[in-house]
Amino acid sequence: LADWLVLLEDYVLRCLRADPSPDAAARYEAIAAALRELSFTLTRQGIRRGTSDVDRLLTGSAAKSIALAEVVACEYEARGAALRALVLTDAERAQAIPADALLGVLRPEAGTAPEAVRVLAADGRTAPLRPLLVSGRGLRCAEADADGMLAALAARAPAGLTDFRAEPARDAAGLVRLSARGAAWQPRVWVGLATEAFAAGETRVLVGTRALLGEGWDSPRVNCLVDMSAATTSVSVTQMRGRSLRLDPADPEKIASNWDIVCVAPELARGDADYDRFVRKHLHLFAPSEDGVIEAGPSHVHPSLSPFAPPPEAEFAEINRAMGDRAREHTLARARWAIGEP
Repeated sequence: LADWLVLLEDYVLRCLRADPSPDAAARYEAIAAALRELSFTLTRQGIRRGTSDVDRLLTGSAAKSIALAEVVACEYEARGAALRALVLTDAERAQAIPADALLGVLRPEAGTAPEAVRVLAADGRTAPLRPLLVSGRGLRCAEADADGMLAALAARAPAGLTDFRAEPARDAAGLVRLSARGAAWQPRVWVGLATEAFAAGETRVLVGTRALLGEGWDSPRVNCLVDMSAATTSVSVTQMRGRSLRLDPADPEKIASNWDIVCVAPELARGDADYDRFVRKHLHLFAPSEDGVIEAGPSHVHPSLSPFAPPPEAEFAEINRAMGDRAREHTLARARWAIGEP
């Protein structure tokens, strides 16, 4: 598709627009209409990418929630009680879906932070981690975790905060909202309390948006980052990875795992849009490949991952298995990075 777009853009801008004939104008409009079907816009400067229904389907797919539980369970198996995982999403609230094509197909809350908490709390492997949602609107968790989290918050609360309680969260079905009485109950306070409880292991998974828990938020204990966002700019990607790459004075041997959840639909037009975002993210990141050479691009994640297209569907399961094995290879990771060597 990318190659066709290059050819179409050249043809439209340099041939059809320069031709005053009605036939050329009709072809121009036909190409513009065809591009709109794939959520591209034809402008006077060229073809611009938009967001398609397929794109929304990929970013909000239930497969991503399933993969999130698999990733966190894998990290919990590898790290045990030392796990401190951070899950970053784009949004806290469900976004309106303008297209009728996705009604009944994609859950409105798909891809949001509350959905991530519900998925982790409902999985028997990850429920003991007591996932906690941290946002500018408050703290939320599963009802079964409320008493333990309230006790952890109250034990660290500053003077002036009393009556810690849990109430049904109206904006996050299936979760409860944690709050306290007092004028000091403000975002900077509850974010700080949640971070302290996280460092102490009262909760071992924090879920939030990249806007709140991205640049400026700091917890050296984070040793696992799961990026569920669609951000691809070098600044955003670097900021998110920076949450887990901090040195931890309490763990000199710390190795952090950074995960991307990627959804591919090989049978759909633009079904590789999510993979394309993954490629753009890793073009900004340098890491050692299997042979120890530092390189940018998706091949440092796995040698089968190309910058041009996703691997064949038949290889997905094997790549996922290899990623699970990689998560347990902390000693090999230190060797790859040549930590402590000149």
